[in-house]
Amino acid sequence: MVSQVLGTERALNSVREALNALLADGGALHRRLVSIRAAAGLPEEMSALRVFDVIAWVDGQESRPRRAF
Repeated sequence: MVSQVLGTERALNSVREALNALLADGGALHRRLVSIRAAAGLPEEMSALRVFDVIAWVDGQESRPRRAF
């Protein structure tokens, strides 16, 4: 789901490497994700990468067409 949201289904390893680099230095993205984690009341043990993963997953789920049963 995350690779679909990011449009990187074929380049998943490079996306992981880029995200790791962005999050490793404590830059703006890392700080924002930590802020979101705190606002959501989630434990500090949850990594910024996991927060990103959940946000991307939810975004992808919300943009998918719903199935009628």
